[in-house]
Amino acid sequence: MVFFVFALQCMSTLAIARRETGSWYYPAVMWLHMFVLAYLLSLAVYQGGLALGIRCVNAGLVSVPRAPHFDGTPSHHKKLLLYETDHIPPRDEFIKETLDWLDRYLGPVQ
Repeated sequence: MVFFVFALQCMSTLAIARRETGSWYYPAVMWLHMFVLAYLLSLAVYQGGLALGIRCVNAGLVSVPRAPHFDGTPSHHKKLLLYETDHIPPRDEFIKETLDWLDRYLGPVQ
């Protein structure tokens, strides 16, 4: 979110600057300046959060009641997996868990 607050998102602003200055130099400098500023500030917020022990996984999501998602599922099949990653689980683990689920509920491939 920090990136989008500071990044130059309005292309019409660049077009007006191009028309007013008569070259692409100043619009390019404007875009580059705002991009670098947005990137550095978002990096600072992210690294600051990591330094404070804040992870990308929202702790509130773990405590949400999961009953609607597991209706009819036997208790020994219920499993909540949390990985120390951003938003995408590790590829190998994701494939392994998906294939295990498919084998369990649809049967193994013959």
